[in-house]
Amino acid sequence: MIIQYSKRFLSDVSGLNLQQKKRLAQRISLFLKEPNHSTLRNHGLKGKLKGFYSFNITGDIAGIV
Repeated sequence: MIIQYSKRFLSDVSGLNLQQKKRLAQRISLFLKEPNHSTLRNHGLKGKLKGFYSFNITGDIAGIV
């Protein structure tokens, strides 16, 4: 799987603290290995984002793929 990061994503990541950046890296790695792992809470989105999926990074941060 190839991951492409948007400019906005990279900008938003630069504003995270070190602990959040580590969690982000861990969750992306887990998503690549096991996309349906229960801790990710991976689910399909609806409406304008239909066809995309969201997974949990922290309590208030989600990744969209």
